[in-house]
Amino acid sequence: MGWRIGVDIGGTFTDVAVLDEESGRAGIAKVLTTPRDFGAAVIDGIRTALGEYGIDPASVSLVSHATTIVTNALLEAKGADVALITTEGFRDVLELRRSARADLYDLFQNAPAVLVPRRRRFEVAERIDAQGEIVAPLDEAGLDAVVERIRSLEVEAVAVCLMFSFLNDAHERRVGERLRAALPGLPVFLSSEVLPEIREFERTSTTAVCAYVGPVLASYLDRLEAALAELRLPSLYVMGSNGGVFDVPEALKMPAGAVESGPAAGVIAAQRMGRQLGRANLISFDMGGTTAKASLIEDGRIETTSEYEVGGEGNVGRWLHGTGHPIRVPVIDLAEVSAGGGSIAWLDPGGALRVGPQSAGAEPGPACYGQGGALPTVTDANVVLGYLSRTHLLGGRLPIDAAASEAAIREHIAGPLGLDAEEAAAGIVRVVNNSMAEALRIVSVERGHDAREFSLAAFGGAGPVHAAALAEELGIAEVIVPPIPGGFSALGLVATDLRRDWSHTVYAPNGSNYLI
Repeated sequence: MGWRIGVDIGGTFTDVAVLDEESGRAGIAKVLTTPRDFGAAVIDGIRTALGEYGIDPASVSLVSHATTIVTNALLEAKGADVALITTEGFRDVLELRRSARADLYDLFQNAPAVLVPRRRRFEVAERIDAQGEIVAPLDEAGLDAVVERIRSLEVEAVAVCLMFSFLNDAHERRVGERLRAALPGLPVFLSSEVLPEIREFERTSTTAVCAYVGPVLASYLDRLEAALAELRLPSLYVMGSNGGVFDVPEALKMPAGAVESGPAAGVIAAQRMGRQLGRANLISFDMGGTTAKASLIEDGRIETTSEYEVGGEGNVGRWLHGTGHPIRVPVIDLAEVSAGGGSIAWLDPGGALRVGPQSAGAEPGPACYGQGGALPTVTDANVVLGYLSRTHLLGGRLPIDAAASEAAIREHIAGPLGLDAEEAAAGIVRVVNNSMAEALRIVSVERGHDAREFSLAAFGGAGPVHAAALAEELGIAEVIVPPIPGGFSALGLVATDLRRDWSHTVYAPNGSNYLI
C-alpha cells in the first residue's frame, strides 16, 4: 500500500492527482503546461504534489502518465524520418489508401500527407500467399542493398510490412534481424509484431505510425524517467487509448497505443464515479483548455473501437474513413471538438462569429491570465459574464484580470459587431455551446441512444461552467459534477488498471469451405 500519482497534460494546465491506497485520501495539484517542454510541467507538478501533501517518494507505488506526445506528433507532422520496406510491387500502399472519403461531394479534399515519402519507401523481392505458404523466397542480396540504402539516408526508424506476414512472418522476421544487426540502436517496427491482422493498408499504416512517433515518444519518456529517478520515484506507466496503463517498454513496442491517452483517463474516472453513485448510464463531458470530449457509458460499460484515424479531420472524433492515418488499436469511443476554455473567438470575412479551432493554450493563454494573451477566448467570455471566479482559480494563486478580458472582447468582437462586451461574451458562449452539443449528439443520438436517458458527468476545468446549458439543449435531466472537476482526468489515471490488448487474424475453413 502506498501513494499513487497520475499526471495528465492539458492544453492549459498539467494536473497531478495523488491517491493514498490505504486511507483513500485524494488530492490534486495544478501547474501551467509548458508547451516547449511538456516534461518540465510534469516534474514541476509532481514536486508540487509531493510537497503539498507531504508524500515521501519512497511511499509512492505507481506513477502513471497520460501524454499528448503521440497525437501532437501526428497532428503537427513533427515525427521521425522513417523508412518503409514492403513486398515488391507494394511500395505505394500508403499512397493509394482506400477509396473512402469523408465527404463524397467535396472534389477538392486531400488525404493527409503520407508519413513516409516515396524516396524512403523500398521494396524487397519475396512473396507469401494467402495460405501462408512461401511462393518466392526472400532475396537476401536485394535486402542487403536496401539496408545499405537505408543506412545512407540516416533515418530515425524503419517500418517493415510484407504481404501476408500475419500468416507467416518468416520473411519479415529475417528482414528485422538483418536491419537490427546492420543498424544497431535504430528502432525497427515489424507489422507482424505490431499488428498481425488482415487488411494490408491498415496494417502498413499502423506500423508506419509506430515508426513515425516511436523515436519522439522514446526521447520524451527517457527524459521523464531520468527526472523521476532523481526524485526517487518508481518507473513510469503510460495511459493507453484503451483505458488501461502499460509500462514504458510496452509503450515503445506499440507507440500508437498511446494515442488519445488523456481523454481515455477522463472516461475511466467517469465510469468509476458512476459506479459509486449508482449511475450506470452516463455521458462523460470533458472540457479542457483546447478541446471538449464526450463519451457514452451504457450499463456501466465503455465502448471501444479499432476504427480510428488521426490527422486531417480524423481527430475531431467522428469515426470518418479517409480523413487521417488509420491506427488499428483499441480506442475508447470519443467525440472530440476543438472547443475549450482557451479557444479563440474571431470574426470570419463575412462577419460571422466563430470560436476555435485555434487556441491560446498555456502560452500566452487567455487574456485574463495576464501571461501576454491579447485575443478573446471562451475563458475570457466566462469571466466577463461572471461565470468564473475572479479570485479563486488555482486556490487564488492565479490572479484574474477581468479588465483584460473585457478589453480583448471589446476590441476583437464587440466593437466590430456593434455590441457591448457582455452581449459579445454571451454570443461566444452560445457558439461554443453549440459546437460542444454536437459532440454530445455524436456519442448519443447518432449512436442510436436517447440522451434524455443518461446523466451528464461534467468535468475538466471548464466543463461544469457549460454543463447546464448543454443538458438543457439535449433534454438531459441530471448533471453530475465531481468534487475536483479540473483534475478529474488525472484521477482516472490512479483509478485504472494494467491493460494491454493483443490481436491476431486467424484463417480457418468453416463448414462451407469458405475462409473466415
